[in-house]
Amino acid sequence: MLEQKLLEELNRHKAINKYAKKMIMEQDAPPAPPTDDALPPADDALPPAPPADDVALPPTPPTDDLGGDMGGTEEIDITDLVNMTKSSKKDI
Repeated sequence: MLEQKLLEELNRHKAINKYAKKMIMEQDAPPAPPTDDALPPADDALPPAPPADDVALPPTPPTDDLGGDMGGTEEIDITDLVNMTKSSKKDI
């Protein structure tokens, strides 16, 4: 019983190793050189670029909204924050 399980496990590992070697060898193979028929002509490679006047840009945000109040938050000095934390720990 034990020998049968070990033999099955050994065969499974051999199959995995054989498959892995095959995959590694396939990945290491150099790519086939391209043929001239596979390459498109240079003129047809890219579509023509649209004129600069036809490009649609997103609307720009108003300048008064930039850099303003960030949602009503208040800046707190780090020393004040530490002192508030210490005092709240004393209260508990």
